[in-house]
Amino acid sequence: MQSAVKYDVPVDDMDCREQESSSAATNACGDNAVAEMRKTSPLKGVEDNGVDSTYVAAAPTNTYVFSKKTSLMRVEDVNADEIPAMAHMADINAAKQHRADEERTAKRVAAASAKEEGIKKARKVKVAAAEAAAVVSQASPLPHTDCNKKEKLSSTGNLCCVEDVSGQVATVEKLSLSTHQDISDSVVAVMCAGTKRCSKCQTEKTLTSFHKHKSSKDGLHYYCKECDALAYRVFINTRMGFIKNLVAGSRQRSTKREMNQNELTAAIFDEMCSAQGDRCVYSGLPVTFAPVSDFQATIERINDHEDYTIENSALCALKFNVARWLECGEGQVRSHTH
Repeated sequence: MQSAVKYDVPVDDMDCREQESSSAATNACGDNAVAEMRKTSPLKGVEDNGVDSTYVAAAPTNTYVFSKKTSLMRVEDVNADEIPAMAHMADINAAKQHRADEERTAKRVAAASAKEEGIKKARKVKVAAAEAAAVVSQASPLPHTDCNKKEKLSSTGNLCCVEDVSGQVATVEKLSLSTHQDISDSVVAVMCAGTKRCSKCQTEKTLTSFHKHKSSKDGLHYYCKECDALAYRVFINTRMGFIKNLVAGSRQRSTKREMNQNELTAAIFDEMCSAQGDRCVYSGLPVTFAPVSDFQATIERINDHEDYTIENSALCALKFNVARWLECGEGQVRSHTH
């Protein structure tokens, strides 16, 4: 009986296919495999009827003989120009090198610019310090009482604060202001510790001569107390200045009463006064927009249980803006009108 044996040979094994092309190796392996299968075949019901039968057997392992000798490939034998990926990698490396060169150049330019800017700034500070020292040297000595140095007297008997001014210049030299003009202005404005120059009268005065002002740099008002009082007297004797003062007072009273429904502004109350002909809502007498007068303008609440709303507010003379005005002022109204 002739039998044909087929082997499951890996398709990617070239040496196995070369060995299978050899007839001697194929016959030897085939005879051994058929004999082994006849002894141990688990198939039942298959008889030798003289008909060709086909059996499928696995290829024997570890029985291949390699006719070729293999050798390791050397790096020198590889032609890099024939590999497309190598050219792409070369382009990537060149781009990385170009970016690195640009970054180094940018850093060198930035460092040089920063160094030049620092030199210019140091030169400005040096010039400003020199000008500040010149200003201080030309300034006349201040009274000793202004700088609060009662325990230190000069040998000549003159009371001065040269020591404080020198200390101020030393402090100014350490400051890194933007321009030398700022330093000069600071030295002129503050000639001695504990004093300040009034922007109105240009007089050097102690810090206690100024009101506090949160929005200013040093926390003090620009005007001294005397100049501030004079400016307020001029402002309060104008119509709009007097009305602004009335509205500000009404807001303070609203906050104190915890009503917080005040709707008045200086412009709104000015229109209300014009609508009433600048006359008192109760007496009809003309009012004045100036302080220290019985008939000066005030804001009256029609209903004392409500806040200063537009509907609840009216122009009233000070003399009649009191409780029970009918009992205490009716006679004066008749005498004033007749």
